[in-house]
Amino acid sequence: MALVEAARFHTLSEAQVAASLLRSAGIDPAVSDVHYGSVFWLEQKALGGFRLSVAEEDLLDTLALLSGPPPYNDEFEPYEPIEPLSNGRRALAMGLGLTLGPAAGWLATGRGRNSRPFAELLSGMIIAGALLAVVGGVVLMIANIFFNPV
Repeated sequence: MALVEAARFHTLSEAQVAASLLRSAGIDPAVSDVHYGSVFWLEQKALGGFRLSVAEEDLLDTLALLSGPPPYNDEFEPYEPIEPLSNGRRALAMGLGLTLGPAAGWLATGRGRNSRPFAELLSGMIIAGALLAVVGGVVLMIANIFFNPV
């Protein structure tokens, strides 16, 4: 099984995307000079880019896959419009995002990050907060016993 050069790419990410496309089609590609090109990227451009090689028997299929756009699939899930946020919820989301970090702003929107129902997330956070309060109270009581003995 001899490898032949199927294409050259300007950047490593282009070569990796093309290699992923070929892997999804069942073709085993090899991207040459990956480590050298990621360290000395200016020199790699002067050398002609990153080479994508495949087995000789897969060359025609590779060229066909890389030359055309992927097949169009018009089967999409139905679109469910999302209702706009009220000004109060928008302000609350901005406040949470600015104080607790960008990932916390979604708490005020009522929409879960991973399509989980918001009620489950909220109940989980309430349980975690209660557990944190109990553990914190126990730690404070133990510290009070050690530092302020009666």
